[in-house]
Amino acid sequence: MFISGDTHYGELSKLDVNVPYPLYDLTSSGLTEVWKVPVPNALRQGGIFRQANFGQIDIDWSFRQVTLSLRDAKGEPLLTQTLPIR
Repeated sequence: MFISGDTHYGELSKLDVNVPYPLYDLTSSGLTEVWKVPVPNALRQGGIFRQANFGQIDIDWSFRQVTLSLRDAKGEPLLTQTLPIR
């Protein structure tokens, strides 16, 4: 799992070829700027979120899982992905 930002839009990418397990990258924008033209990304899962957003990571140790999410400026979820902790 990777987290990144400063692209001024949000997305979730997944690489699952030639790796021992899927690699996810959650990218969030800042809450102050948006970018109207995202770069192409063949690994993108789901949509592109151009509005102001932030990333959130929730760890549930009892169920051994991590939930990655992008949320809008009000904290409402735009995208969520739950991953097992191995």
